[in-house]
Amino acid sequence: MKALTISIFLGFLARIYFTSSGRWEYSRETASKKVTITILFMVAVSLFFNTHLLDIPANIKDTITGICAAIYFVIALFDSVVGFESDSTWMPFIKLCLLFLVSVSKEICMFFVSIVFLVGSIYLYKKRCIVKDEDKIIFAEIILLCVENIIIALTTLFFLGGESILSILLLVSFEETVLYSINYTIIFAVKEKIYSFKY
Repeated sequence: MKALTISIFLGFLARIYFTSSGRWEYSRETASKKVTITILFMVAVSLFFNTHLLDIPANIKDTITGICAAIYFVIALFDSVVGFESDSTWMPFIKLCLLFLVSVSKEICMFFVSIVFLVGSIYLYKKRCIVKDEDKIIFAEIILLCVENIIIALTTLFFLGGESILSILLLVSFEETVLYSINYTIIFAVKEKIYSFKY
């Protein structure tokens, strides 16, 4: 638990650095506020999505779950599609489907969904279906997401003992700090490698 807490704290600092680095609109102070608000928002959405863990009247549980699922979908849509050209959207769409499915799935489903997307993405890459630079970057993101979701699903099942408020708090914090920073670093390296071949 201590090692996890330390890793989350270091990931938090790394995400603040990445948020403020090279962006004039974010100082270290504003970046720390943005990252903190983002993490708290994702924790709140995750808790409300798992209404069976909260003391909420049964007649509004389905409504809250539906709203949270819609929020997950919008976040996944924004993260996947925004910023890409219209002739290059099939890979962002695959990423969108993956993000949404793993967001609303339980651990077992998350595990198998990630396996399917991992195998499918590798198959498409080997068949040379992924040729555009933008698609290669998203392919790397999908592989990272699949591997991380498999690890998270197994960790939750075998080490955190299933779902609880504490496990959701720790997992979301870990995802939004440590995994975010790892993803940022790896995807940045992938972009550098891809675009360096052009010059």
